[in-house]
Amino acid sequence: MATVRNLQMYYGATDRYEPLPSTSTRFKVAEAIIKLALAILESPDGRESVVKVAKQLILKGNPKSKKNPFVHIYREPLEDMGYWVGKFLGSIKDDFPPVYISENVAGEAEAERLPWGRELRNYNAAIAGRVFLSKVIIDNMVYAREKHEIAGNTYNLFKFQMGISVAHEIIHLLTGFLTGESRPDTPPGVTMDPFGSRDTGEAGRYWEGILLGGTVECWTSKSDIMGVRQSGTPYLFETGHPNSNGWRISSTYIESFVNGVFSFPIRVSNPADTLTRSNLKRAQSLETSNLRTRRRQRNAPPTASPAPDHSSASIAYRRLPGNYGQYPVQTAPVQYYPTQSSNRVPTYPPYSESSSNRNYPPQAQPYYPPSSGSSGSYDPYNRR
Repeated sequence: MATVRNLQMYYGATDRYEPLPSTSTRFKVAEAIIKLALAILESPDGRESVVKVAKQLILKGNPKSKKNPFVHIYREPLEDMGYWVGKFLGSIKDDFPPVYISENVAGEAEAERLPWGRELRNYNAAIAGRVFLSKVIIDNMVYAREKHEIAGNTYNLFKFQMGISVAHEIIHLLTGFLTGESRPDTPPGVTMDPFGSRDTGEAGRYWEGILLGGTVECWTSKSDIMGVRQSGTPYLFETGHPNSNGWRISSTYIESFVNGVFSFPIRVSNPADTLTRSNLKRAQSLETSNLRTRRRQRNAPPTASPAPDHSSASIAYRRLPGNYGQYPVQTAPVQYYPTQSSNRVPTYPPYSESSSNRNYPPQAQPYYPPSSGSSGSYDPYNRR
């Protein structure tokens, strides 16, 4: 499991961030997300995907472009890119950029690139950027742990979404690693259709396409008892187009994923059960970022990260209680699927999975069996 060192976190909004103690629940939740993101990128397929992105940035970048000249500092043969990606990921692990749990994040996460130098061997991730996480989502994850009896697997669904989102943002920091600067933007062509523009690409979306097989989005259910704090249902879409093919993501896949057992591309519940974003909108579903407006969040039940001397800061808080069954964690070598083009339907056997019933009373069985909650671990891989 990935180890992350020298984490510094802050909580709040622009011009009023406060340091977050490492004993706080929010710190531990965010730390678990970051460790998951790095584990994704350090998996065999994950590392290969990072190398592919880096090579494309060099190959597609045009230093003579009038609108987006891509000037980089990479002076080595392309076949050596794997070594330099290893140096990049090593610095990310050893000196992770400052993390801000912020009210100002519209989506799930954001990255800011900063000028850091001109020699790749001197790269220091701690001074080369900043990472911002959605305060609303982190608060929702804290709430889901507190209310695990009714939240079901809401925490793990958020963790799945956020792990991918932070990995996406680390890919943007990779661009800064290769340029040494906050500019230029991603070259056109390094993207997923239709993200970016004629002059700029979107490296994070490009990475999602080649590793995940598409882009992950979570969509709401009006009947979800978590209301505005719901995680939504995760789907995999081939592209960003409204009528792009999409599939519900397998719950067993998510269960393995958040426990550090990866296979790529993402496995869906039933390849034959295809829908589109337009279908979801007609069913009055919303992409979950629409729930994170201030107006909607005024109605959210309150939550607070416990004080450092609260039981949540102790090891006991991170154990499953005796009456909670623990999922068996796969310890044998996992099969890694070859990365598929995002314009094909996944070639997996159908999985028949029931719809979510988190809208039923608390005693009802949740769609995703609870493996988290106020007594679960932020970071389940350490229970192997």
